[in-house]
Amino acid sequence: MKKAAKGGMMEVAMGNLAAQNGQSDDVKSFGKRMVTDHSKANDELKSIASQKASHYQAKSPRLNGTRTRPT
Repeated sequence: MKKAAKGGMMEVAMGNLAAQNGQSDDVKSFGKRMVTDHSKANDELKSIASQKASHYQAKSPRLNGTRTRPT
């Protein structure tokens, strides 16, 4: 999941570069689309990661509000 997040952030950064520095309107348009698409994908990935984190926290054993250690 970390690799996907890192890749998505890189795609957004490259899209921003293309949108700002592209020499043709097609390149600038493509860059903007990359930013939009990959930003949306990144947000969805964040949501999934958050759901998984809360799922694992709910399943972890607790004693008096602290995690128990295996013996």
